[in-house]
Amino acid sequence: MANITSIETIAKIGNLQTLAADNPEKIEIHLLSAKTDVIDIVSNDVYEEMLAKDEDDEDRLQVANAEAYLALCYIIPAINIESAGAGVTKSTGFGDGRKENLSESDIESIIDRYRATANKILSKYAPEIDNDGDDSPDIARAGGMSMIVI
Repeated sequence: MANITSIETIAKIGNLQTLAADNPEKIEIHLLSAKTDVIDIVSNDVYEEMLAKDEDDEDRLQVANAEAYLALCYIIPAINIESAGAGVTKSTGFGDGRKENLSESDIESIIDRYRATANKILSKYAPEIDNDGDDSPDIARAGGMSMIVI
């Protein structure tokens, strides 16, 4: 099952080079979810078309970056959890060496930013939908939002 993006691209965009080197499986496990998200936006046909393009093709690189941003939406919350003993902890260490995980609102903010970036990139590859059979598309794209025309 091929993905357009790679662990290396995800690591570069998300600044996760150490994680990619030490535990690539923590990134790889989320590739299918990101691929599903991309296909939901651009369609399976467009995804397969991009996958067939040369790896240096600009459109393929754009979709690869968008897929990486969507993968990060799943990776960031997962790697923010520290486990100790039989439970999940919020922080590790004591005193000046104490390290706290990101707050839930910080994570949501990061996810929203990554998802918005991915949607912006993918919007130009998304098919225009025509539900009523006329020649005009039924989805109007306005910046970062899509509104169904009634």
